Amino acid sequence: MTKLTRRNVNTLIGTLIAGGIAPNSAYTRNYGSGGTRLAMTNIRMLIGQEMSGPGAILIENGTISAVLNETDNTAAALQNAQIVDYQGRYLIPAFTSNHAHVGLIKGTTGGRHNFTPENAYAALRQFQAYGIGTVVSLGMTPTPEPKTREHMRNNPQYGASFMTAGAGIFAPDGLSPRPQIPEEARQVVRQMAQQPIDIIKLWIDTFGPIQPMSEDCFRAAIDEAHQLGFAVAAHVYTLDHAKKLVAAGADILAHGVRDVEIDQEFIDALREKGTWYIPTVHMDEATYIFADQPSLLENPFLQSALSPELKDQFSSAEWREKTATSERAQKARQDVEMNLRNLSKLIEAGGVKFGFGADAGAFPERIPGFAEHRELEHLVNAGLPPVQAIGVATEQAAALLKLTDRGKIAEGQRADLIVLDANPLDDITNTRKIHAVWQQGELVSLGTP
Repeated sequence: MTKLTRRNVNTLIGTLIAGGIAPNSAYTRNYGSGGTRLAMTNIRMLIGQEMSGPGAILIENGTISAVLNETDNTAAALQNAQIVDYQGRYLIPAFTSNHAHVGLIKGTTGGRHNFTPENAYAALRQFQAYGIGTVVSLGMTPTPEPKTREHMRNNPQYGASFMTAGAGIFAPDGLSPRPQIPEEARQVVRQMAQQPIDIIKLWIDTFGPIQPMSEDCFRAAIDEAHQLGFAVAAHVYTLDHAKKLVAAGADILAHGVRDVEIDQEFIDALREKGTWYIPTVHMDEATYIFADQPSLLENPFLQSALSPELKDQFSSAEWREKTATSERAQKARQDVEMNLRNLSKLIEAGGVKFGFGADAGAFPERIPGFAEHRELEHLVNAGLPPVQAIGVATEQAAALLKLTDRGKIAEGQRADLIVLDANPLDDITNTRKIHAVWQQGELVSLGTP
């Protein structure tokens, strides 16, 4: 058995590239998926609702093949395996983001014009370094070329696994279709379904001069998508739209309700229909938090996620003053307060299915990786115990996508894993104390980003 220490892992991987990402080609040659058995030993694992005592986990061909506790014959089970001794650290599944955007941001600018394979890979690697193993780009994303898409979808060296809604329907950038009558809505869905997408995304409103999508249109779009086998995620802001979307059969509300306090009728409808609810609290908070809390820039966990241009912007006293006092920031503060209030009501009511995401990557200030860990903190502040918040970001987020091969630590699951230096069940912010990230059994990042 070969024992790996942090020192010789560092020697194998070499210097981590920007953002704390290690593309791990050297490591893959030694310990990749070509039949090699890899074992993590002396590690505490999140199994169900509890953190286990020190045990071991065996990985073969990128998949967990055994989970061993203290009483198992670990030495015999791990014979001929490469060993990583994690010295009592903590292991949780990698996160899944049900609502993000990939490849749209460059410096302080955002938009489809920024999308290139290199920019998309960089975004996925940043998600990955922060422990997000699977990312759904929920609209506004151009369709990658087949080779690029395959790299993005199923190759750990290119970052988190990529899923997409493509451009989406009625998107705010004006580059996707805006159906005006039900038959147009059905036709647009049929056109979208011809592309290599995983989910249908609808925008009901775009906060501009354009009128919201009519109820007849979104009912027709949802029905057509379901006939073609696609789930539907809907952008939502108002309680009125949210109720109508749930009644129409939308599978996912891609944001929390933020205009008014939700009522029992809405809670009952979510339960009855089994509609997934993604709060995206940090989405609005990101509008003002870096202006209100400049001390965040001193946090190493955030620093490595910032481009030089964005770091300069956040450091500008003029930018902070202008941003903090803007009407947009004031509205965002109100939206966060209402979103958290409604999220707390849903948590207290029970029986509602939550998805996970922070709309990271849609605008420059919604920073991939940092946003998701901040969203976890909001889930806890709204009333979820840390173990349940992690469950939302892992097993439940995977279930929303009908991905049965990831999201928990169990035999047969993909080895998409985060090693932590502290117990996240004691303090949810301990998810930021990242020691290592593994994807499909490959070490892809070492140390807190």
